[in-house]
Amino acid sequence: MLRETIAPTPHAPARPPRAFGAWAALAAGLAALAFAVLVYASRTTRQAPLLEPWRAGWLGGCFGAAAGWLPSALHVFGFALITAACGPRCWRTARQATLLWWAVNVLFECGQHTLLRARLAGALAGMPSLGGRALGAYFEHGTFDVADLLAALAGAAAAAACLRFALGYGEVA
Repeated sequence: MLRETIAPTPHAPARPPRAFGAWAALAAGLAALAFAVLVYASRTTRQAPLLEPWRAGWLGGCFGAAAGWLPSALHVFGFALITAACGPRCWRTARQATLLWWAVNVLFECGQHTLLRARLAGALAGMPSLGGRALGAYFEHGTFDVADLLAALAGAAAAAACLRFALGYGEVA
C-alpha cells in the first residue's frame, strides 16, 4: 500500500531527486567555466591581458576564431548554472540567474565600447584597490564586439534550456 502512494502516477513524469538537479547544474557550470579558461588561454597575450602572468597562448590558438566569442557564451552559461544551483530549484530562480549573468556580460561588453571605455578606465584607474585598477585596464584594453553580445545571448538561451528541461528547474515557485 505504501509503495503505491510513493510511485509516480502515470500523469506525472518521474523527476530526478531535487539534489541531483542542483549538483548537476553546479558541475556543468564549473565545467563550462573551466573550458572558458582553456579557450581564453589559447588567445595571444595581447588578446588576453588578464592571463599574462600565465603566459597566454600556450595552447597555440587551437580554438581559432571561436576563441574571440566563445568565452562570452561559456561565462553566461556557467555562471547562470552555478547561481541557479545555489538557490531553490524552480524556474524563477533559473530565469533570474540567467538574466542576471546575461546582463552582467552585456554591461561589461558595452563598457569596452569606444564611447565608454576611456571614461570607465579613467574613473577606475584612480581607485586604491587592485581590483579597481584591473577592471580599469580591462575596459581600457578591451574591444567591443557584437559577436560577444550574440554569444552571451546564446549562452543565456543554452543555460535556460539546460536548467528548465535537462535539469528539471521547470517548476514554478
